[in-house]
Amino acid sequence: MATKRPSWVRRELARRRAIRLYYLQRNARRRGLVGGERKWLAVFAGFAVLSFLRTVAKRGPMPVVFSEALAPGESILISHRSAK
Repeated sequence: MATKRPSWVRRELARRRAIRLYYLQRNARRRGLVGGERKWLAVFAGFAVLSFLRTVAKRGPMPVVFSEALAPGESILISHRSAK
């Protein structure tokens, strides 16, 4: 029966994994996107796809930013300021 690792060990392993992923992403961006190496460009594309899928496939409904009941006869105007 395997023993459960202490919480500090799990945190340290997660931190190391995050650091490795950071350096892998940085190398993929620098060597693939900027440097033009094909294999690193493929790694960069893989990270971009995973990031997009993570964003799209979030669990649960999107948070409501603004909610207010309108009385009969009231209306809402949604506008966008132009960039200067």
